[in-house]
Parts: sequence; structure tokens; C-alpha cells
Amino acid sequence: MKHTLILAATALVLAACTQDEPAEQGNALPEGEYPLELTATGMMQAVAAPFSRSTIDSDWEGVQNVAVQVGNETKVYTLTSSGDYKTATLTSTNPFYWTSTNETKTVEAWYPCLTTLPETWEVPVDQSAGMPADKDFLHAKQTIAFADRNEAGLTFGHCLAKVVINIQQSDYLDSFGGDLSVLLTDFLTRGEVDHNNGSIYIEGDRYSKGASITPHRLDTPADGAFASYEALVIPQSCYVDPSRLSAIEVRVGGAAYKARISELTGLGISYSFQANSVHTFDITVKEEGLEVSVDTGSMTWEDGADGSGSVVL
Repeated sequence: MKHTLILAATALVLAACTQDEPAEQGNALPEGEYPLELTATGMMQAVAAPFSRSTIDSDWEGVQNVAVQVGNETKVYTLTSSGDYKTATLTSTNPFYWTSTNETKTVEAWYPCLTTLPETWEVPVDQSAGMPADKDFLHAKQTIAFADRNEAGLTFGHCLAKVVINIQQSDYLDSFGGDLSVLLTDFLTRGEVDHNNGSIYIEGDRYSKGASITPHRLDTPADGAFASYEALVIPQSCYVDPSRLSAIEVRVGGAAYKARISELTGLGISYSFQANSVHTFDITVKEEGLEVSVDTGSMTWEDGADGSGSVVL
């Protein structure tokens, strides 16, 4: 009788373990019925024509595909924008699927839609016509649980830095009738892409050769400005080598005025152009030279650095 009771108790213990196991593992979901779909807020801006842009701001117009990676597999997701291009839905004809109610997925996404994350990144030296959409690099990475799929979201960030130059109104400029040009000199145009620690950032090689970047002149200048310019640059420290430093050059008529970044910021060679940040320089051109005020703190890319989205099924 004792032997029988022991066997019965053992059977109950085994049954309890068998019943608890699915609860620990989660309930399996029907195969192929729960696709991973994503929504994201705007990270891009309106474009004037396909694959070109006049500014780099905050909506998804002109973007068609985004690369999405789960584990070691990358798939192409189609991006469908809302009417105002501020939000977008990411879907795929060959999506990733949820397989269990307690599953978590580490989702990584980037634009432009490349098969693999690049090892290096470059910006064009001539941005006068606008920055091509596929030259701005966006990246997001988020671990999402099935249970939190409706609340969790992706946060995209720009891996480049944006420079804004506002040339202020002045009698000196008026006397030349708008004969004005701006150049960023000794800036890095190529950087290494770092994939460590779950984040992506681009850092320029301080020993590589710099180049002159022609920024885009905006159709509508900032308030109080005679003209405004924008450019995307590789994140970098102003210190490149002992013989040269990054600078802003302004030409009015036949006269050229140059201000080194390290000198006009007051931070010396410690000043850096940071990824995901706007660096704004307000410049007044006078006959005797340039008068510059600088946002030395560098602000987050307004309406373009942060985004959130939710996973929906």
C-alpha cells in the first residue's frame, strides 16, 4: 500500500511538472499567423523630388523600404507613410513571425535599406542641390516582448551630424546684392561605422584627409537671416591634425572670410560635431570680418532625432 501511494505521489509530481512547463515556455502561436509588423514616427523630411531633399527634418516621404534584422537574418520591409508623412507602417511579404506568447525579439532596423550594415559611411562634398535621401543614415535597435508589442517601439537616430549656418541681415550684404556663398572647409566626409554595444555611430578618422563641403541654401531662411544653409557632416572632433582645422568660409563678392570652428566656439579643439545633433552658427558678415554666435551645446536633431513606434499584430 505504501509502495502504491509513493508511486501515485510521484505521478502527481510528474504531472504537475508537465503542466507547468508550457506556462514557463509560453503558449505556442500558430505558425505563419502572427507577423511582426512595425509602425514608426517620422524621421525624414518632405522631399522635393525622388531621392533628393532640400532639408533634413522629420517625415518619411520618399522612403520606400527599410532593412529589418532579427537574429542573424535581414529582411526588407516596405514603408507606407500616413497622409502627413509623420508616421509610417512597416510590413513585408516575407515577414518575421511571433512564435510564442512569451517570446522577445531584438529588432534592428536601418535606412538606407542595405543588405548588411555598412563598415564605412560617406557624405557628398557637393550638397548644394540638397542632401540625397539615401545619404542620411538612420538606425534603431530595440528588444520587444510579445506581451508588450502594442506599447514598445523603435527609436531611430541619425548617425550623422547636421550643421546649420544662418547668415544674418546686414547693410554690407545688401550692398552686394546677395552675391554670397558658404563653404565648410577641412571637414571629414568619410567615417568608420562602429557596431559595438548594440548601437551604431560613425566617427571620422582624425588622420584622414579633409575636404570642402558645399552646403545647401534653403529656400526660406531662418527668422532674421539673410540666408540659411544646411549640410550633413561626419561626426568628428575639430582637431584633425596639427596643421589644419575645420572652418566656415563665407564669400561676399570677391572677398573671402574664414572662421575656424575651434576658435569661434571658445572650446578649442575639444569642440565636436556630434551624431544626432544640430550645430547652429549665426554669422554676421561685416566688411572687417565675421561676427559669430554659436550654440556650443549642440541640440538634439529637432523633430528628426527621436522617433517612437509600436509593434502591432
